[in-house]
Amino acid sequence: MEIVMHAPQIIYFVLILLTFGLVAAKHGKPIDEKYSFGAMAVTIAILCGLYYWGGFFDSFGLPQGILSGYYALVGGVWLAKDGEPRIGSYNLVKSVATSAVSIGLLYWGGFFG
Repeated sequence: MEIVMHAPQIIYFVLILLTFGLVAAKHGKPIDEKYSFGAMAVTIAILCGLYYWGGFFDSFGLPQGILSGYYALVGGVWLAKDGEPRIGSYNLVKSVATSAVSIGLLYWGGFFG
């Protein structure tokens, strides 16, 4: 499968790189923010819009189901914890691993093809 990069894929990678930069700048420092369901809902909406624009949801198979289920789970957790302080620290390795899994699912589901 040939990797094709158009506007939605380029925007996605720019957002990933910005996220890596923010996490790298705070790597190892305690998380100093609270859970915000509104922020998470907007983030999920933007990402799903990019995925739709890029053709990821042209069909609905296992990769789309896994990613949709993951977003539903994360959204539910953030809704349940809305306003509570987040515990833990920023971790670049975890951020890269999470992004790698997401990119793998997107590739499998046809976002890059």
